[in-house]
Amino acid sequence: MDSTIVAALIGIAGIVIGAILKEVLPASRFIRFLSGKPMRHSIIGNWKSSWGRLPNGPVKYHELLKITKQSGDFIRGTITREEEPNKLWEFEGRYDGQFLQLYYFPSKDAMNTDFLDYGCYFFRRAANGSFVGYSTGFGNYEETSDEGTSTDYHEMRRI
Repeated sequence: MDSTIVAALIGIAGIVIGAILKEVLPASRFIRFLSGKPMRHSIIGNWKSSWGRLPNGPVKYHELLKITKQSGDFIRGTITREEEPNKLWEFEGRYDGQFLQLYYFPSKDAMNTDFLDYGCYFFRRAANGSFVGYSTGFGNYEETSDEGTSTDYHEMRRI
């Protein structure tokens, strides 16, 4: 058999075998196999967080969390509120596939750089994909404008 024909047959066989393996073993499974770590569900995107007083609401305050980076367990993003357009918060944290822990702080890019509002969130992922949990932080109480530490119930859904 001519060497050109043999080379063409080997090339065609490689394409067919590669196409079959691509269907049977998607790249994500191969990457998971090589890394030894399970793939995490991406939560990058926009999330609406609503909160209220303990133990479970009512949820009457709202904010937008924008998750901009997810690398392994590491999460990073920003928080904004329509009611406070001059404020911008940043957050960092971790997401292990079930639990989401975040630490938030005023951003250097906020138009109002003089506000003090620091805290953390602890969420558990629900079966429907939303997050439910609690926050605690230091800042001004929305209802009384008194400053202090607060702890609230939160619900967070992708938008």
